[in-house]
Amino acid sequence: MNAIAPPTGKITHKFAFKVMACAFCGIHIPLIGMMIYFFTISGTPSTLRIIFAILIFTLVGAASTLLALNWMMRPIQTGNKALQQYLSSRELQPMPKNSNDELGILFQQVEYLMFILQRTVSERDHILEVAITSNTDFQQYLKQFGDAKESAFQQNNEDNMKAALEGALSAAKSKLDSAGQILHTFGQL
Repeated sequence: MNAIAPPTGKITHKFAFKVMACAFCGIHIPLIGMMIYFFTISGTPSTLRIIFAILIFTLVGAASTLLALNWMMRPIQTGNKALQQYLSSRELQPMPKNSNDELGILFQQVEYLMFILQRTVSERDHILEVAITSNTDFQQYLKQFGDAKESAFQQNNEDNMKAALEGALSAAKSKLDSAGQILHTFGQL
C-alpha cells in the first residue's frame, strides 16, 4: 500500500451540514406531514385521529433520521474496523476516504499515519535484523581471531601473529562501518 500525504487546506464543514440535514428530517417530516394532513382532510378531525397522525409522522421522521444517521455512520464503522485490523495484525486496510468533508480528511490523515507507522516499523525491524546479524558475525570474527592468536603464539610464528592481527583489524573496521551505517539510518528516521 502506498500513501501520499493528505491535502492540507480549509475544512469545508460539510459533515456538520449532513448532521443538520438529519436533524431537519427528524423535525420537519412530522411537521410537514401534519400540515398536509390538516390541509387535505375535510371537517374537524377527532383528537384520536390527530394523535394517531402525529404518532405516524413522528415515527416516519424518526425512521428517516435513523436511516440517514446509519448511512453517515458507515464510513466511521469501516474506519474503525480498519484500525482494529491494523492494531491486531499490523495489516493495513484502506480507510473510507472518498469524501472531502471533515470525516474524509480525517480518514486520509489516519491512513497516511498508519502507512508512515508501518514503514517505520518495517525499517526498524530491518535495521535490528542487520544489527543482530552484524553482532553475531562480529562475535564469530572475534572467536576466529582468538583461535588464530592462540595458534600463532603456540607456534611462536610472527607471520601468523601479524596475519591474525590484520584479519582482526579488517573485521573490526568492517563491523564499525556497518555500525556507522546503522546509526546513520537511525538518524534519518
